[in-house]
Amino acid sequence: MTNGQKITPHLWFDKEAKEAAEFYTSVFSPLGESKIKNITTLHNTPSGDADIVTIELAGQEFMLLSAGPYFKFTPAVSFLVACSTKEEVDALWEKLSDGGSALMELGSYPFSERYGWTQDKYGLSWQIMFMGDRKIKQKIKDYFAAGTKVAWDVDLLSEDVIKVYRATDPDNPTIYRRGDIAEAEPAVPGWRIAVDELFS
Repeated sequence: MTNGQKITPHLWFDKEAKEAAEFYTSVFSPLGESKIKNITTLHNTPSGDADIVTIELAGQEFMLLSAGPYFKFTPAVSFLVACSTKEEVDALWEKLSDGGSALMELGSYPFSERYGWTQDKYGLSWQIMFMGDRKIKQKIKDYFAAGTKVAWDVDLLSEDVIKVYRATDPDNPTIYRRGDIAEAEPAVPGWRIAVDELFS
């Protein structure tokens, strides 16, 4: 298991576990480490020979079983993928919906600017949702509740390199880009840093 994971989903396929493992690791590789970790074949089971494939998708471990046509996937169970950009949502949707069927078409909804719910070509259901910086903002609010005055969110891959959140106005960060001089008032009075220094 990865990162102390205590619950591992087991996904029952008829004969497609190996094929599905290749598909899913390819689909999720842009989101983080995704790979096939192990393939085992069990012989003389009630289902005959059964393939068991252990995979990792963006850090989450799954086990896929080829054990006969006895059980089917249902939309009553689905996996929610939290995406940080709308482009991630679109890329996943294109691959996971190909050959499958949409349960909620990709679009804008009251709970997310970009969301879709689909069954893939194997019948497994995925909810793909744009989360933006929702998790970051919740962590920052927790910091402020603990007494922090200023919190920085630094992303060197974004045009908005630094977002400085202040307890006095937590929903409206000050944004600094390349060429700007960032400061940490009122937590560290007088302190400054050139954003470009972060790239040197």
